[in-house]
Amino acid sequence: MKHIIILILSLWIWTGCSGEGTGTNDVALNKVAAVEVAAQEWNIRIIAEDTTNNMKTAGAQLGQLSIENAQSEHSLKGLAPFTASFLDVVFKNPTGLAVGEYKSDFHTTTSSDGWEFTVKSSDSSADMILSWRGLYVLSPYIDEQGRERYHEYRSMTNPLLSYMTLIDVSTNTEIPTLLNGTVNEYVFNMDGATERTFRWVLHSNVVPAPAPLNSTMKYSKQMKSLEIKALRKDAKSTPTKLKIKRVKALDMTKPPIFKVLAR
Repeated sequence: MKHIIILILSLWIWTGCSGEGTGTNDVALNKVAAVEVAAQEWNIRIIAEDTTNNMKTAGAQLGQLSIENAQSEHSLKGLAPFTASFLDVVFKNPTGLAVGEYKSDFHTTTSSDGWEFTVKSSDSSADMILSWRGLYVLSPYIDEQGRERYHEYRSMTNPLLSYMTLIDVSTNTEIPTLLNGTVNEYVFNMDGATERTFRWVLHSNVVPAPAPLNSTMKYSKQMKSLEIKALRKDAKSTPTKLKIKRVKALDMTKPPIFKVLAR
């Protein structure tokens, strides 16, 4: 009897470890990794940040939908500023819509497309950071009232992102939407104007990725940004004086030292 039990146990272990039968190994062996395809219906949210006046807006959206009347059905009109000091991103007079400013601009799905939007500020000398949030893949459904709605989920790995760039219309500067796999940012100044126009472009081909920044270049940019902010703060401050002690060579372990000295 003892030998029979040992034999049965041995057979059970052998069949389980071999992956045959209906054990959990079958599930693992039969799983196929899903390959993400380029989104057909999607949106992206444009974010503008005024670092001079500590203001931020993230209400503007652009995207594509499969329905023919996407623009007329899902493009929302903008509102006039409520206060004298403001920051806004709008789509001005989109083709196919009534003249005006809109907070969203949805187009019918195509392989290449473009959206022009404007950053508006009450401060013509403000420093700005332009970025985006998304890409949000949309999945349509019909709600209880028979209306078409959309579920959305964020995907930073969707292939469609590699087809997109941002263009500063005033300087014709083209900015990749992704940098080293993360959201890219564009820093600019209003340069005496209260409006700055940009164009978000969906290309028909993949946009070549920019060369990755090495750690030294990244560190230099961070230090330069800190230095500019420190000098700007010093210019606005009367009772104190900011002194920057520079290092002779770039050392990743020894960043510049900032000292505040009384006048």
